[in-house]
Formats: sequence, structure tokens, C-alpha cells
Amino acid sequence: MAESKKKARGSSRSTGVVGSKLDFAVTDQSSYILPEANWLASIAAAQDSRPEKLLPGLLVTGGSVNTALEKLEFKQLRLLRLIYLRDLGREMIPRPILTSIGCFKHLHHLNLSQSPSFETLLDSVGDLYYLELLILTDCRSLIMLPQSIVKLINLQYLYIEGTGLVQMPEEMGRLKRLKILTNFIVGNGGSNIKQLGTLLDLRGSLSVSGLENVSSALDASDANLKAKSYLHTLQLEWGSNNNNPANQSAVLENLEPSKGLEILTIGFYGGKKFPSWLGDSSFSNIVFLRLRNCYNCLSLPPLGQLPSLVHLIIERMRRLTSIGHEFYRVEASFCKPFQSLKILEFKSMSQWEEWISLEDEEFPCLEELYIANCPNFKGSLPKTLPSLAKLKISKCYRLKSILPRTSDTCNIELYKCGEVHLRSNDDNPKRNDGEVASQLPPSTSEILVLPRDGPSYSSSSPSVALRVSSMKKLLQLPSRLLSLRIERCDALESLPTGILDRPYLEHLYIIDCDSLKTFPQVHQPSSLKRLYIRNCRNFQFPQPNEMANHYILLEHLCLGSSCDSLMTFFLNCFPKLKILSLWDLRSLEYLSIENRLQNDLKSLEALEIRDCPNLTTFPEEGLLAPSLTSLILSNCNNLKSMPRQMLGLKSLQTLHINKCLKLEPPPIWSLPTSLNILCISFCDKMTPRRAWQLDKLDSLCHFEIEGRCLEMLSFPENGLLPTNLNSLRISRLLNLESLDEIGLQHLTLLQTLEINCCDKLRSLPEDGLPSSLLFLSITGCLSLNPKLQKRKAKEWFKIAHIPSIHLGEEDLIGNSQCLEAEQVKSSRQIPKEVTAMAENEAEKCKSAEEVIGSFTQKDEWVEGKVKKKNSIRHLDKQKMVPENASTLRGRVKLQMKNMFTRKIEKTNEWFECEVRKKNSIRHLLGQTIKGAGKCINITRTS
Repeated sequence: MAESKKKARGSSRSTGVVGSKLDFAVTDQSSYILPEANWLASIAAAQDSRPEKLLPGLLVTGGSVNTALEKLEFKQLRLLRLIYLRDLGREMIPRPILTSIGCFKHLHHLNLSQSPSFETLLDSVGDLYYLELLILTDCRSLIMLPQSIVKLINLQYLYIEGTGLVQMPEEMGRLKRLKILTNFIVGNGGSNIKQLGTLLDLRGSLSVSGLENVSSALDASDANLKAKSYLHTLQLEWGSNNNNPANQSAVLENLEPSKGLEILTIGFYGGKKFPSWLGDSSFSNIVFLRLRNCYNCLSLPPLGQLPSLVHLIIERMRRLTSIGHEFYRVEASFCKPFQSLKILEFKSMSQWEEWISLEDEEFPCLEELYIANCPNFKGSLPKTLPSLAKLKISKCYRLKSILPRTSDTCNIELYKCGEVHLRSNDDNPKRNDGEVASQLPPSTSEILVLPRDGPSYSSSSPSVALRVSSMKKLLQLPSRLLSLRIERCDALESLPTGILDRPYLEHLYIIDCDSLKTFPQVHQPSSLKRLYIRNCRNFQFPQPNEMANHYILLEHLCLGSSCDSLMTFFLNCFPKLKILSLWDLRSLEYLSIENRLQNDLKSLEALEIRDCPNLTTFPEEGLLAPSLTSLILSNCNNLKSMPRQMLGLKSLQTLHINKCLKLEPPPIWSLPTSLNILCISFCDKMTPRRAWQLDKLDSLCHFEIEGRCLEMLSFPENGLLPTNLNSLRISRLLNLESLDEIGLQHLTLLQTLEINCCDKLRSLPEDGLPSSLLFLSITGCLSLNPKLQKRKAKEWFKIAHIPSIHLGEEDLIGNSQCLEAEQVKSSRQIPKEVTAMAENEAEKCKSAEEVIGSFTQKDEWVEGKVKKKNSIRHLDKQKMVPENASTLRGRVKLQMKNMFTRKIEKTNEWFECEVRKKNSIRHLLGQTIKGAGKCINITRTS
């Protein structure tokens, strides 16, 4: 409900309306869904009230309520002040609204937005004398506004962005009170742009399009944009058919905005030069400027003079070849250009070749620089950008330049660029221009320069992460290389000597290098912390002693689809290894421990082994890894046994075993008490049994068994699982016929139970499922699911108390209201409690009246509740004053109460049906007490 209120409030805020009061609302996605009879009654009641005390409104979002709206006779609703019909999708706005729109004489706000099928606004809209707000946003099929709209002299807000309008009505200048006009479309002839001249109170944002239709510069001058001091955003757009560059230059010259403008966009301008006012320092408030598709301009305006400019975008200026000093030109009062510029973007400049920079720091505050899709750009780049935090250059194929001098924290991304040089230390060779440079190979496809963490690091060049697809100039890499990614280098047989000796290299990725066979000899301990090798089938993994002596800092090792000759992997080669992932190693047979090494597995935290078809055993010594928290074994079809001494894995929290068909645990298999998650799937010989002592795992919160286990007919066995289990998943047990009632009731803390694809499971336990359950999912069970879908019969009532139930496509119960109704229903069930009570009374030969009185006691309680709620509802109706938001909230609460009342009434009907169906009183008393049937009839009559 809070979400719905927020939507309603948000819709008012988005239109600039403050304090709008909505008396009733119809939506299809919120809790403001009022029954049709109620909100029709609310409208009827509003007709009998005085207009000065009411501000009735109608809010409709979504197309599903159109049918109900068409039943209203809107001609009678003369007091309606607000109509919000938005987001009706493909459905048409109901005809009664459109045909009777002129009858709403008191209407102040009209919102028909986001209705793409809405095509025509009738002339009768001109009769809405008091209309202040009209929203037609995103009505894409609306191509014309009625001429009568100019009679709305009180109109202050007109939102028409996203429409299909081709021109504005004539005499728009009569709307002199207009404050918000989102768009103004100049039509054929262009003379109506003069109508903007009298709209002096415009504020906020204005987009003027169709400027190619302005034939006279004098008409543009009459628009008087310069006098609209309240505008902060202006967009000037020309169309594609503009064959008069001289006229467009004159028009733009006369469209000078006010000095208070903050955001300016100029698009598809066809003149050869920009106006004199663009770039003038008197526009001291401009913070954002965008020039796009100005395809005839040969140079840029002097934008360096704009003292407050923060964000500048220049894109698709296809005839611009050079950016020079005219771009920076400043007046004498300024020391440096672009004093406030933080973001600079150049995009899709197809002919741009050179960028002439100043000698000094021309961008003292620049934080982000983007150059994208400028295929002829050669350089150069600014020499120094002291505040730069991000530099991204992409698809500049001819770029030959030295990157700017930046701070150590700068992030640099270069993609598909030419020869790029990094400013580096003095030990690198000097170029002819005196600059110290480190050349990156021209074959580089991507370079990512990352910040270096650590207070002791200082250099004129940042740390570098380099991705290459050719190794011809690999030795010319920057000295501060942090990360190296080598991909698809088919001719590479061995890494160059010294590549692994780099003191800052921490991450090495080698991918799809089919010819790679060996690593070079390492002369000193490597700084590598992460090694990732994938799809290198011919790579020969180094010997254990070599790896142990030189890769002492390695923390993360991943070998995938590689090393076809590797048969034995020694786990203790890397003393600080934390994460080990081995997958798709075709020849791997053994995991072992090299006793000659002094290393242990104390640092190992995660071990993943999957798709190793020939792996058979773990080390004989077991896994002596006290820090291991996660163990994953998947698709190792020849693995026959689990590691020994599993109790030694004191930190193990997660154990996943999947598709290990020959894996068989020992007769007595003890798992560490720290285990939180245990998942076993598709393992033929891993059927859970009590010998595993799972009931002693006090930390186990999730258990999952899936597939195979063909001998399992009932689950879970009593005492198999710990009482503290929180989540249980049972899936694809093809022979499972029943759920063990005692075993499930033993799980007193179970909250989540999932049962999936158990085709032979026909029923649930007679005493139901654990009362602690909060979520139950039963899907794909061919015999059980059909018995639950209709929410009836014996199987359904075994689970009806569970708050959330999922049976395939929908959640049948998912909220507290349904749960409350089900609790009332379950508290009044006949079969056990009431029947036993009646039999007991018959044995004691008590009167039939006492039996019936005790039998109907709960009915009387329910009826009392209904009467109480009806009285509350009656009082609420008497106090109903639809003037403010609190009344609306009370109305919503009333509807919720009515819904609950109807659920109780339905429960009564169900109860009476059960009584008739079972004929319980006659069945229980008719045979034991003579004349009981006559007494019962007398009692019912009374």
C-alpha cells in the first residue's frame, strides 16, 4: 500500500502540482483498488455537496479499468476538478470522457499521458475555462492540438513531450499565463514562432523544434527568447530538410537566450558558423552544453570563455577537422580557459584529425575525458590534466599520441587505438620531443590503466592492466604492469623470459593459446597472486618444486580445459593458496601431497573440482585444510571415495556433490559440525542414511537431495536430519512414495520445504507438515499437484495454514489477509474436533440442544465479529469526508475490512456446505438418541 501511495503522490509531483487532493482512485497495480459500486457512490455523493468544499478527483492508471470507466455518465459529474487517466497502454481512452470533456466546467487538472492510442483532443476542451494543467506526455498518436486550446486563458502548465505533434495551433500567444511549455513545434511557414514572444512567464525547460521552417530571421527575433529570464533549459532543434545554411545562421543568431540559462542543446544546425553569443562570457550560468549533428560547421565557438561550464558534449560534427586556439579563446580577465569544466566528450567526429593544445593547463578541473569513434583522430592530447580521474578513448585507429600527465589514481581505458605512449620514469628512452615515454604495442586491442593501492607507490605513470592478442612487442610493456591478459595468441609457445619477474605483476590471464607449452624460468620469487589458464590444452604445468619455490605469493589458481598431460596435481605446491579451481582436466587422475615440500594446506579456503572424468582418489593423508570453507565436486564419474578425516575440516561450511556416479561414502561417515549447507544430487550410491550422523550437525541449515536414490521409498527417516534444519529440498526422487510423518514433524524449525518432480508421491502426511513452515513449493509432482491445484479436498487442507505456497505457476497464498481467512476456516473444521465433541455428548446422553449449542459456538463468534465490523463500516460511512489524504487512507482501510468480511462470509458458506454434506448431527446423534432428529428440527426452527 505504501508503494501505491508513493505512486499517487509521485504522479502529482511530476506535473508540478502541489497539494492535489484525490478523493477516489482506480488502479490496476496498487492497493488503491476500490470496488466499482463504492467509487461510483463516492462520485454520486460528491454531486450533492457544495463545490467550494470539495476538490473531487479521478485517478486511473492502467488499461484494465476501461470497461468500468465506460459505465460512468460523465455529463453529470460537473463538480469534478481532477481527471488523471494515464498509462492506459494500447486501450483507448473511454469515449464518454472524450465526448463529454467540455462538461467538466470546474476541471482544473487533466492528465491523459502515456496513452499511445489517443489520437484526437476535441474542440470542446476549449470550454474548460478553469483548466490550469494539461498533460499529454507520450501520446504518440496525437498529431494536432485543437485550435480552441488558445481559449484556455487560465492554462499554466502544458506538457506535450513525446507526442506526434507536427505544429502548434495559431495564436498560441494568447495563453499569456502559461508557465510550463515543454515543446514548441514550428510548422510550415514558420511564422508561428512569433507566438513565443508574448509568453514572457515561461520557465523551466523549453524545446523548440522544426526551426528549419523559420523563413525569416525577424520571426526568430520576435520569439524574444532573450526576455524569458525564468527558463533554465533550452533545446533548439532543426530538421533534416534544411538547405539554406545562411538563413539558419541568421535564425540562430536571433534566438539568443537569456543570460540566466543553465542548460543548452543545439541539434541538427545547418549553418556554417556558430552565433556570436555562443561562448560569450556573459552567459555565466551555463553548466551544460551539447552541440550535436552540426554538420556544416568548420570550427567550434570559443567555449573556453564560459566560466561555469561543467559538462560539454560535442558529437557528429562531420566537417570539423581541427580543434585549435579558437576553442580556448579567453578574455583578458580570465587566467585559464574552462575554469569549471569537469566532463568533456567528443563522439563520432568522422573527419576530426588534430587537437592543438595550449602550453599551459587548459583544463585545470577536468575529471573525465571521453573520445569515441573518431577514426581519423591522430592527436595530440593535452599534456597535463592534473585533476583527471577517468580517460576513455575508443575506436581512434590512427591515434599516435602520448597520454596526458595525470594523477596516480587515474583510470584509463583505451580500446582499438593506434600507437599510444605512457609517460613513465626516467629509465625509459626519451623521444625526439624530449618527453619520456613508454610505447605500448600497436597490436594492443585493449589497455586498461588502473590505480595502484598503497601509500608507498609513487610514479609519474599509473599502474597498467594490458590485454594483447599478439606478442611481437610484449617486451615493450610498461614497467608498472599490474595485470596481463593474453588471449588467442596462436603462435605463442612460451612466455618471453623475464615476463614473470616483473615486480608489480599480480594477475596473469592466459586464454585460448593452443600452442602455449611452458612458462619461462623464474629467477626470483614471482609477485603473482592470481593465475588463470583456460583452453591451453598443450600447456605443461611446472614441476612441484619449481612452483613451490617461485610462486610463494599465489592465492588464486584456476586451470580449466588445459594441461592435457597433467595426471597428478600436488595440492601443497603453493603455501599461500586460498582458492583452487580445477575443471575439465582430461587426464587428471590423482590429487596428492608432495611430502618433500614443507608446505601445508592451512591457507586453502575453497576447492572446486568438476568435469574431471578420470579423477579417482584424494590424497591418502586426507585433506588437512583447517581453513577450508567450501568444497565442490561435480561430474567426476570415476571418483570413488571422499577425502579421509573429514572431521579435520573444522571450518567447512558448504559441501556440494553432483553427478559423481561411483562415489560412495564410508560405512560410518562423519562430517564436520561446522557444516551449514549439504547438497547431494545425482549420485547413485550416496543415499542418505542414519549412519552419516547428520542429526549431530547442529549448524546444518539447508539439506538438498536430488536424483537417483532409487531405493528410497520414504523420506526423511526418523532421526536422519537435525532438528534445527531450516530449509529442505527434495527433487527427482523417482521412487519416492511418501513423506515420513515422524521424520518431518521432528524438524521443528523447518521454514522452507521444496518438493520437485517426485512423480510417485501421491499424498502428504496425515497430520500435515511442520507448523513452523513459512514457504512450501510443490512442483512437477504428477500425482500430487492435481490434488492441490483446486484448493479443495483433503490434501489442500493439510497445507492451508502455510503463509506462502507455490504450486507451479502461481503463489496461491502469499499475504496475511489470506492467511487470516484460512486460520478462521481451519479453526472451524468439522471432521475431527466437532465430530469427537458430538460423540462425547451423545455418550453422556445430554440433550440435543446442548450438543447443537456447543456445535455452533464458533459460528456465533464469527457472526459477532461480522456484526462488529459492519458497525465500524457504518460509522466510517457516516464520518466520510473526502477532503484530505487521511480520509483517502481511511477509505482504503475500509475496503480492506470489507474484503476480510467477505472472506468470513464465504467461510460461513463453506461451513454450512460441510454440515449439509456430512449431515454430521443426524449421523452422530440420530442412531443413539431417540427423537434427536425432531429436537434438532425444533431447534433449527427456533
